[in-house]
Amino acid sequence: EWRVADESILEILDNSNETVIVLKGVKVGSTTITATSESGASAELVVRVGSKGNSWETTSGSCGDNVSWDYADGMLVVRGTGAVT
Repeated sequence: EWRVADESILEILDNSNETVIVLKGVKVGSTTITATSESGASAELVVRVGSKGNSWETTSGSCGDNVSWDYADGMLVVRGTGAVT
């Protein structure tokens, strides 16, 4: 299960897949994404949504051994399995 603490900053567009979540930046700010497994284990990732001029910043990276993320055009996609660190 995926959750976003403040959907006024980051909106969930698709969380139907257990290893991928698609998000859209709504406004500048920070919020937390929480992933919880069926066993109850969870991990959190703090996401800062910002703007650069009139367009969203584009960036990507990893947050653990098997978790990666891409952020472009106001959408954040997190993929993978395992711990988010």
